Amino acid sequence: MRVTVLSRKTSIHILVDLRSTHNLLDIAVAKKLGCRVKAIQPQAITMVDGNRLQCLYVCKGFHWDIHSEVLILDVMIIPSGSCDIVLGFQWLSQVGIVK
Repeated sequence: MRVTVLSRKTSIHILVDLRSTHNLLDIAVAKKLGCRVKAIQPQAITMVDGNRLQCLYVCKGFHWDIHSEVLILDVMIIPSGSCDIVLGFQWLSQVGIVK
């Protein structure tokens, strides 16, 4: 499922992908929005298409607006190129019980 939301008055495109274990933010979008990123120990992230990327940064407390609600989450920073944000199982588990 794809949706468009606002972050810092900028439209961003979100892909909800429950096969992804992490929340991911494209590095170009992070730079455009002026996100503060923190270096982390390298983590291998498997993308939907099966490609593996090394994640070296995280943005803690990334916030975005949807229907007048402000949502805050931590996102791993990667060069995705295909969408701005991927919300994975990590996000869904914060919403409620997942069966």
